[in-house]
Amino acid sequence: MIKILDLSLSVQEKKTRGIIESALELSGLFYSLSAKTPCDIVFAGGGRKGLFKSKLEIGTEKYSELANLFSDRKITEGFTLEDMAEDLVLKIKAVFPDRAFFISRWPAGAPYAVSPTHDVDRTRFFSSTNFIRNLLKKNHSYSLSDAVKFFLSPEKDPYFCIEKLCASENAIGIRSTFFFLAVKRDEHGRRYDISKMRDTVRDISGGGWEPALHASIESKSKPKKLVRERKKVEKAAGQKITGIRYHYLLEDENILYDADLSGFGYDSSIAHPSRWELKRPSCSYYMPWHKGVERYLRIIEFPVTVTDMALLAGQEYATDYIEFLKKRKGVLNLLWHQRLFSEMYSDSLKKIYFEIIEDAKKDRAWIAPLGQIADFIEAKRALRACPGGKIFRAGSGLMNAEIYVAKASCALKVIGRGNVQRKSENRYGVSLYEGDEIVFCT
Repeated sequence: MIKILDLSLSVQEKKTRGIIESALELSGLFYSLSAKTPCDIVFAGGGRKGLFKSKLEIGTEKYSELANLFSDRKITEGFTLEDMAEDLVLKIKAVFPDRAFFISRWPAGAPYAVSPTHDVDRTRFFSSTNFIRNLLKKNHSYSLSDAVKFFLSPEKDPYFCIEKLCASENAIGIRSTFFFLAVKRDEHGRRYDISKMRDTVRDISGGGWEPALHASIESKSKPKKLVRERKKVEKAAGQKITGIRYHYLLEDENILYDADLSGFGYDSSIAHPSRWELKRPSCSYYMPWHKGVERYLRIIEFPVTVTDMALLAGQEYATDYIEFLKKRKGVLNLLWHQRLFSEMYSDSLKKIYFEIIEDAKKDRAWIAPLGQIADFIEAKRALRACPGGKIFRAGSGLMNAEIYVAKASCALKVIGRGNVQRKSENRYGVSLYEGDEIVFCT
């Protein structure tokens, strides 16, 4: 048995420890971690001064099963890290009916999250490569006169359509993440020059869209090249970027070591390229395990859960799979290449993208770029227990969080610039700035 709340405990098995931490994060529990006590949890409440320290024993079977699943990249049908998190919530509420203390998995108690993302692989349909390809396929949709016209004005090429896509997203009140390549050519042909797209990249980033790096295939084995590519995108965007997605996605999480060392906040490369299915037993996020250094990486992994490439490969729109993600309070991490919003592709692909988003808005889901989701996760991690009557201190800004306190007679108060609002007998909306403290009152 693992005594999760035993302050003398130090979990020895590193893989199991990381699984537990991920599950605790997803469950919404506040917990305090240190080198000596990596799985300690501190509960607070009930009007007493100081901290409540109690023990909760949970069997290790699920932990071991999850550790093996992440390590071997196998998935038991229907079993996810989110299931385990919900099981933890029920157990802890039962054992601590007066003192259980949870923060919502997503802001404002949203039932799940949606992150629209776009890989910018190609920005030109009327290119020399496509001209040859269309000649060989005898596809008469390619116009030589248009090729000349769009060669002179590449930003008007149908594939470019970044401003057009942003305008469509702005019309429904959402923002997304764009992953930009920083190589002019790779083994699959000509790409684009990100430095010549500076005005476009800065316009969208200034409007609330997130620029991120679409790392090249070659950078997977060349960390110095990865750094150079990041600098190119940052120069074009005029700001620091924290997100990365490798071109043609990833199977091997060991590759993320370089991105982790380079200071990227999150990655979103783990996905099945031609089917809607999970490659790991998580539909939200987790800490990637590196076999070589035998530790969990700091970088957050957001697996791609819904991709346009699967639809292009012949998969039908699977509403049951979407419901599977929603019920587990996961992230609908949508990968839709920007060129699919051009007139060169069927309207059905665009329709599915916007249909998923419109349904999510009706569900009051949280729709945000991946960078904002990563910031919310880091803000929760930065909330730490502190001694005395002041129970928790924010290490960074935590906006629009929703907190559940089991004991209805226990009220929350914020000391600092933030605020708290009681939403129901046991639920509070809380916004905190760095250094703010949450105090329990009776």
